[in-house]
Amino acid sequence: MVTIKRNESEGIEEIVCPNCRETIIYEKSDVDILNNDSYGIYCPNCGAEVEIEKRNKISFPKDFYRFGMNSYCSHVTDKEIEEKVNRIKKELLNDSESNFYEWASGDTLIIAIKYEDCVSFYVAKNYYQSYYELE
Repeated sequence: MVTIKRNESEGIEEIVCPNCRETIIYEKSDVDILNNDSYGIYCPNCGAEVEIEKRNKISFPKDFYRFGMNSYCSHVTDKEIEEKVNRIKKELLNDSESNFYEWASGDTLIIAIKYEDCVSFYVAKNYYQSYYELE
């Protein structure tokens, strides 16, 4: 059994590692997705996963990473997007097998879907992304 002690006023919480019994002090910002089923932290003493709560569904924005909102994420210019969209269009029109194209770089995501009568493009800047691992 994992024991959690909360100090809501300071935003600091304590939990005891079920593996090594070390008391861990953490903030909510330290909690990450451990696996498909839970949120938690890694014990700084033994490295074990310490579950904080169950993850029953994908929650927005909690389970998402937002691209483009930090200094180390590269900015894709409008000109670069225009060039990429035109390359994707050409590629989809020349490929009879493919109906879908996804491209992401830095702060930009481009999705293209080929239909019978058109190619539809979606461009998202500073987009959110999450994942769910297949077992």
